[in-house]
Amino acid sequence: MEISSSSSGVRIVTAPLVNVRVTSNVNNFTAEKRFDRGLTIADLKGRLEMMTGGSAGNMSLQVFDTSERLVDTLTGDTTLLGAFCVEENYRIHTTHTRADYPA
Repeated sequence: MEISSSSSGVRIVTAPLVNVRVTSNVNNFTAEKRFDRGLTIADLKGRLEMMTGGSAGNMSLQVFDTSERLVDTLTGDTTLLGAFCVEENYRIHTTHTRADYPA
């Protein structure tokens, strides 16, 4: 990450890609993935849908840091991933509602 200051304010530059671990409340797995910070949350959910088997419409996403503390909840389907505090080796946890997995 690069932080610089100019007369117009502070500018923060981060790498365009971020490596994260992905987990789910449905499957007992951890996958390491690299995502572009320019992805919208809707696009990210679409990619995670293929991994988890749940539908993007019934998916919520939480971000945990490397110490497993909850950092953020990814909301707003048109918001970019880069707008959230998602750093290298953080974990994105997908939670699916029962609607995806009827009894």
